[in-house]
Amino acid sequence: MLSEKSINDKIKVIDEDIEKVVQNISSIDKQRTDLVATLHALQGAKQQCQSFLQEIRNDDAPQPRATGGRKK
Repeated sequence: MLSEKSINDKIKVIDEDIEKVVQNISSIDKQRTDLVATLHALQGAKQQCQSFLQEIRNDDAPQPRATGGRKK
C-alpha cells in the first residue's frame, strides 16, 4: 500500500541516485578535458618530431655549390 512515508523514502533514494549520476558526469567531463589536453600535447609532440625530421633531411641533402666569380 502506498503511503506518504514510502513515497518520501523513494524520493530520498532517487535523490541519492541523481547525485551519484551528477558526480559521475562531472568526473567524466574532467576526464574528457584531461584527455583532450593530452591529445593536443601528443599532436604537438608529433609535429615537433616531424619538424626535426625535415631539418635532418635538409641538412643531409647535398648543398648547391656556390659559383666563385664569373664564367669565362
